[in-house]
Amino acid sequence: MKKSIKRVIQIGGLGILILFLGITWFYPYSFLSLKKSVTYKPYVAAVKDYRKMVDEFKQTYEPNDQIQPVLALYEQTWLLSEKNVEMTVEDIDVMLKKVKEARSSLLQLDLGTISPYEVEDRNILLGNCDSFEKDMESIKKHKTHSRMKITREYHSLMAGFMTSVHVFVEFYEIHEKGEEHIE
Repeated sequence: MKKSIKRVIQIGGLGILILFLGITWFYPYSFLSLKKSVTYKPYVAAVKDYRKMVDEFKQTYEPNDQIQPVLALYEQTWLLSEKNVEMTVEDIDVMLKKVKEARSSLLQLDLGTISPYEVEDRNILLGNCDSFEKDMESIKKHKTHSRMKITREYHSLMAGFMTSVHVFVEFYEIHEKGEEHIE
């Protein structure tokens, strides 16, 4: 009798362990997950193009203090790394903070003699910040999203950042030209 009770406890414990491991694998950000992280596997070619654009921007321009938070948004480790990156819910909080700082910086930016293109690009960048924030909040909020869905959401975010960095570079080029005319 004692052996059968011990066996039932062992099988039950093993079943619970398998259940938690399954939840951890399939629903990594769920409440019951043992390790709340997802490995983001970037597309290497896309990262190389993205990093090249950011590096060229930094070599060409010296962003002032108002633009630095916007640039920091595009210099996040997970966006620049060709290697796999562990993404946790805490990482999303850091990313959200950078998005909010970039939006605040864009809103406070003195556009001086405003070019219509400069205003349009800034509005696009502000819209991108709103979109990034919404997507990040969605990842953070929906704890029952599967690993596959979360991975797709991170790749979608990366695609958004790739598009947005082009607008940012164009915006800053126009902004720099406007400041040169003022001086």
